[in-house]
Amino acid sequence: MSKWILMRKQWSVIHVLCSNSSSCTARLILHQLRWLDYIAEPESLTSKLIEIIQITPPIIQHEMITSLPDIINDSEHKPIVVYLKELMNENGDLTVPILDALSNLTLHSESLEDVRETVLDRLESANLDDLAVIIKFMLQTVTSMTIDQVVWGIRQKLNFRSFGKSSSDGNRQSNKQSAMAPEALILESIKMGLQFHKFVCDSWFKSIVALETKRDHKLIDMMVLIILYSMTSMKKKVEGVIKKKIINGCITGPLVQETIGNHPDGLAGYWSTILSLAESLLRASQQNNTLSPCASVMYISAFKS
Repeated sequence: MSKWILMRKQWSVIHVLCSNSSSCTARLILHQLRWLDYIAEPESLTSKLIEIIQITPPIIQHEMITSLPDIINDSEHKPIVVYLKELMNENGDLTVPILDALSNLTLHSESLEDVRETVLDRLESANLDDLAVIIKFMLQTVTSMTIDQVVWGIRQKLNFRSFGKSSSDGNRQSNKQSAMAPEALILESIKMGLQFHKFVCDSWFKSIVALETKRDHKLIDMMVLIILYSMTSMKKKVEGVIKKKIINGCITGPLVQETIGNHPDGLAGYWSTILSLAESLLRASQQNNTLSPCASVMYISAFKS
């Protein structure tokens, strides 16, 4: 494509995107810039795209940012990554499209680590709807050297209690509706991360096994154990760990009840797993009645939810 045609396209994008807030229009225009056979001045195109992103409405910013990997030259990945990191620090509302774009760009290990640290620091304050994408990005880009730190950070900062059922009956229905999709998506992102890299699964399982007191065990730990139990390769290991923790008083009836009873929407895809685990614990309680209270609570909570 010749230089003058490319520049005409650039200025057409600027004119239309700045005067029209329609994401459909933006998508059509951006599609014309994707996968170009030849870009005469890739640096100029990159600079122009950055200019446009800075002056367009949020809905179009989203479209443009997610389109960047398909538009720019490979040689321009580094400056775009630097810009997107700065933009994410300036505007947290763009975290999801930025992570989506970064997932499809070539990042140096230092840049990738910086981004992971940034989103991990923001986990507590992130929008509920953004959490699934953030978790997915962290777990799929993590390395065997940094996984322990990432798992620890997620366990400490991802508070399932804050988006479970409301304690007020008057607010329960509206809260349930608002939390249903995001909570299920968060657990799905965790499951995908556990399956994506074996070292993620191993690290998270070991981090839960290492917990020694009742206070150390969180809702997220119980949920991850349920996810791991649903994985054929982990089922027997997880069952053994759960039994041991119940006998030692680390996993308690109240923790089981809160996990299952207050988070039915997030666990909607795991009822057969929960019932299978409850039945296994009930059978085992015939040999060790210490397991009986937790097994009963798990079984009853599953049907109440």
